[in-house]
Amino acid sequence: MLHVSGHSIGAPPPAAEQRLLDGQHASWPDAKAARIGEGTRGKVLWGPLQPPQHGHGSDAAIKMIRLDRFPESHREGIARQIEEERLRLLGGEPPFLSLLAANTDPSQPATYTDNQGVQENVLCVAMTPLGDEWVELKRIFEGTPEGERAHDVSAALARLEEGGFSDKAITAFVDDIGVITRALLLVCAVHIAALRQGILHYDGFWSNVMLRRSALLPSTPATSLSLNDVWLLDLADTLIIRPPTPSPQTDISPQPPAPPSFMGSQAVMLPSSIPRRWAEGKMPVSTRWITAPELLPATVRLPGPADSPPPTSYCAPGTRVL
Repeated sequence: MLHVSGHSIGAPPPAAEQRLLDGQHASWPDAKAARIGEGTRGKVLWGPLQPPQHGHGSDAAIKMIRLDRFPESHREGIARQIEEERLRLLGGEPPFLSLLAANTDPSQPATYTDNQGVQENVLCVAMTPLGDEWVELKRIFEGTPEGERAHDVSAALARLEEGGFSDKAITAFVDDIGVITRALLLVCAVHIAALRQGILHYDGFWSNVMLRRSALLPSTPATSLSLNDVWLLDLADTLIIRPPTPSPQTDISPQPPAPPSFMGSQAVMLPSSIPRRWAEGKMPVSTRWITAPELLPATVRLPGPADSPPPTSYCAPGTRVL
C-alpha cells in the first residue's frame, strides 16, 4: 500500500500526542474534537493526562502554545512561567484552578504531534478541566456559536415590546435582567476574592471568567451565589499585590520599590521598562475598551441608524468614531 506522512492511505490517522519532559503525556484520536478553547496565544485540549509509567491518569485541560507560531517565544515562555508560578502559589484555592502539570521553558519544550504526524515544540500548562456546566462571561452577553441567545438589555427590551408587554413578555424580560445581574454579581465577587488573595487580574472582565450556568437561572436566588459558581482563568496577565520582601541581590538592578503609602495596601508598582517587567514577572495585558465592560450588556447589540456612526461597543478596541 502507499504510505503518506507515515501512515497508509485509508487507515485511520494517528492519534495526536502531547509529551512533557517529565514523561507525562496525553493523546487524542481527534484533536479537533477535543478542543475546548482557543485564543490568540494558543489552544486548549481536554484529555486524560497520563503519568510517565503505567498508571491511572486524570482529566486535564491542557493549554498549548506552539513556539514556531510565535516569533516572540521568549515572551511567551515568560508568560507561561508566570501562569505556572501563579497557579502553584494559589494552590487551587477558588476562584483559581488547580495546576496538574507544566512545561514552560522554551529551551526545554514539550512536544505535540498532530493527527497528521507533524511534530512541533510547545509550551503547556495543564489544569483542572471545566465541563459543559460552565460558560464564559462574554458568551452570556454575546451568545454562543451553538446558538444560545445573548442576554443584553437592548435585546430584552426589544423582545418586551414585541411581546406587547404581556405578562409572559414581562416575565421573560425580568428573567433576562436576572441573568445579567447574576453574571455581574459573580464578576464583582470573583475579583474581590482574587484581590484578597493578592491577585489583580487585568483581563478578566469579559473573557477568562467562567460562570456556572445553573447559578444564572431565574430559579436561583441571587443571595445563594458563591465563589463555587465562578472561576478566573489565564493568570499570565495578572499582577501580584503584596508588600515586597527583601531578597538576595542577584544583579546590579535595584529591588522593586514599594508603592507609596497613600495608595493603600492593594497596589503594585509596574516598571516602565518592558524588560524589567518581564524580569519581575509583571506582564499585564488587557482588552482596550471604549465602552466600560459593565455597560456592554446594555449596548453590545444596540443597533444604530444606517446614516449614523456605529455604537462605540461595535468598534474595534482602540478605534475612534469621528
